[in-house]
Amino acid sequence: MKTRPDLSALIKSYDVRGIVGETLTPEVARAIGAAFADAVVLPDGETEVVIGRDMRDSGPALVTAVGDGLRDRGVDAPIFVCQASYRLGQTNPAILAAQSGIVNPRAGIYAGPNTDLLGADYRYDDAHLSADGQDRFAAMLVASMLAAESRDTSISAAG
Repeated sequence: MKTRPDLSALIKSYDVRGIVGETLTPEVARAIGAAFADAVVLPDGETEVVIGRDMRDSGPALVTAVGDGLRDRGVDAPIFVCQASYRLGQTNPAILAAQSGIVNPRAGIYAGPNTDLLGADYRYDDAHLSADGQDRFAAMLVASMLAAESRDTSISAAG
């Protein structure tokens, strides 16, 4: 029987911290997804989780592994790819194209909102979202989830 990795050094009260490829591997990420399902999602009677990530190169493999761990436990875990390239009043078309290029609803990867639409008025430093920007982003993400749900009955915008 395979033992589950010790996750206590990685999981903090607000996030997961590790060194990719050393303490944070796809195997560990899968275990985190399974542990989250066992400890948080399923005891509350829920069956759905949305996974988010930042733009680091390690993100796709780790988010896939977390999703696999959740799905191993019977939790539905669609992935929503948000578009985000805005910095100092400019956007980057190549980044936006790469982000939209990985959307594949048949694989459970759906289009999230384009945060570039939230210009400087919703940013505290012309890059990062302010509290108002975060609220607007959350509303945009819910709208994306509901739009995906209306097109694909195999997912649900859980509440």
